[in-house]
Parts: sequence; C-alpha cells; structure tokens
Amino acid sequence: MTRSIVSGSAALIMVSNLEFVPGDLDIYTPLSQEEPALAILQRNMRFDPVSTWIPRGYANNEAILKVHRLEKGSKSVNVIIVQGEDPAAAVFHFHSTIVMNYLSAFGLYCAYPSLTLTDVGVMNLPVVLRDVGVRTNAEECFEKYRDRGVTLVNDVTKLVGHTTHECRRDAECPHTLRSTVDEQGLHVNLLQPTDAEAEYISRHRYATIWMLGGTMCGEQGTYFNNFVASIKASEITVSKSD
Repeated sequence: MTRSIVSGSAALIMVSNLEFVPGDLDIYTPLSQEEPALAILQRNMRFDPVSTWIPRGYANNEAILKVHRLEKGSKSVNVIIVQGEDPAAAVFHFHSTIVMNYLSAFGLYCAYPSLTLTDVGVMNLPVVLRDVGVRTNAEECFEKYRDRGVTLVNDVTKLVGHTTHECRRDAECPHTLRSTVDEQGLHVNLLQPTDAEAEYISRHRYATIWMLGGTMCGEQGTYFNNFVASIKASEITVSKSD
C-alpha cells in the first residue's frame, strides 16, 4: 500500500450532486512512496511518464513538492508528491471546501458534507490571497466550479440557514479547528479490510488537523492564517459531542 489518495474532481463527483466528467485523475502520494506509486502505474497499468513539474495550479499549496504526469491513450493521471507521510494534508490547502474530499484505502471522506452535498463551497481565503497574478489559479478554479453548478461564497454567514452561525464552533466555519477523525466529516467505508490490512491501517493511518482561517465570519476585522498539521490517528483522543 502506498497510502495514496485520490482527490480533486474525481473525488467530488462521488460525494456531490454535480454532473460533469473529470478531466484527469489526481493521485496524492507521500514522498516516501513516490517510486512504488509510479511503478504501479507504469509497470502494472501501462501508463507512460510525460513530465515532472510544479505547475502554477499547485504552486500555492505548501504541501506539494512536485507533480508527475502520466498518460495512456486519452487517459491522464497526475501523481502529486506531498511532503511528509500524510497526503491528505494537501487537501486542506485547496482553494475552497468544495474540493476538500478524498478517496483512500479507508474509504471516501468529505470534510464539509452539509456544504458539499448541496453543491456549496466556502473559499479558503488565506490560500486565495496568496495566489497572485493577472488571472490567478484560484479565479480559474472558481470559474470552473461555478460553471459546473457550484455556489461559492467567501463568508459562510452569507448562506441561507446560517443566520445563527457560531464562529469558531460550527463545523462549516473556516475558523473552527477540525480533524479528519472528528464527527463533523462524512466517512463512507467502501471496503472491508482483511485482518492484516486492518492492522496495517491502524499502524499507518494519519489524521489531518486543520483550520482554514481568513477574516472572522461576518466581520471585516480579525484575520487568522490557515493551519494544517498531521498526526498519527492513534495518538488523537476524540471528544464526542453531547
């Protein structure tokens, strides 16, 4: 197992009501598993390497080191190499919550189900503000997802139904500290692992902790930078809500 995950459009289409065809497949892989992941695609699945680079679209993601592009006929795969051992850390540097989903050996995960399942995304403002240029990558992504039917907002309090929003407490709030093992995310188990696989998962599974940050909801004052970190899931104690 390379501990890789599939994210981007291919994961979004599995958890949303949107109807579109993903342009390619984005696989996020830990640096230590770079060679095994590429070997599987090239030797077992007969994909041919095309290029290795850091494209502008990934340049503002602090977790990404480089991208390998492989092709087989009309099919294309991006193997995105992530620093550290937790590839999911890259997901929480994405431009908005609509794409904070991924498929892993553990199943399907959606970080903001109440938003994503209604085709709504909240912008990840600290990442957007770091993206500079005449036409930024974030702007291009926002346009692409709006064309696909996504509603994008820069303040969660602007959404219908969030009039009683509690900043830094509600699951949808960009200032709430979240983790991939909390109760606010959506976990869908797709496979029943064998005992050996379950033991491997238990020993190697990581949890990502994040806070998106940005300006306090509904205000123009206090600003928080985003925060993303990884820790062995076995080392986290999860407090259940009443």
